[in-house]
Parts: sequence; structure tokens; C-alpha cells
Amino acid sequence: MPEPLRDLSDPALNAAVAGNLRALFASIARSAAADAGPARLGVRWSTPVAHPWFRGVWSDGAPPDDADTEVAAMVEAFRGDGVASFTWWLSPDVDRRPWARLLARHGFRHEPGPPGMGMD
Repeated sequence: MPEPLRDLSDPALNAAVAGNLRALFASIARSAAADAGPARLGVRWSTPVAHPWFRGVWSDGAPPDDADTEVAAMVEAFRGDGVASFTWWLSPDVDRRPWARLLARHGFRHEPGPPGMGMD
């Protein structure tokens, strides 16, 4: 079990929530029911659970110059598997501006992150 968080500043709490979420998605990706693996733009996973959080991509860095083609291929792969909606997550330290423009061209829309909880 990880050590309790001692720094309760907003940036530290945001990083802890994002880290926990990333660990959840990595766990889902290791599930026997998941189709998952590395993708050029990050890590992808897809499970039989019909909820966007159980089907998605997590990117840790800036999009490469040819990312438009890669995003289109990822969208088509999910659609080809009959997945109607999936999520695209970004690590907290990633500049969202280039991703926002890129993903919007492929029908994605930004939604505020999930709520995070902690206790003193």
C-alpha cells in the first residue's frame, strides 16, 4: 500500500487522483477480459463493460506531428469493434491545448475530470 499523502496542496492532490486513475486503467488493461496494449499515442484498453471508462486511451506526452492519422486509426479500431464511445485521457502534466484541437477534429469533447476524494 502506498504511503499516505503528506502534501495536501491542490497540485499534489490532483497528481494523486490522476495517479490513482492511471493505476486503475493499468489494472483494467491487465484484466483477462481486456483487449489492451501499448499504442503509439499511449496505452489503450477495451473491455466488455459498456462504459467509456472501460474502453479508452491514456497518453503521457505531446502528440507527434502525424498524430491525426493515429487518432483516426484508433477511432476506427474502436468503432470496428462495435465500441460506440470511449475515453481519451491525458496525464496531468501534458499540455492539453494541442490534444484538445486534435481530438476535437475526431469528435471528442472535453469534460472536466472525474471527482477525486481524500480524507485528512
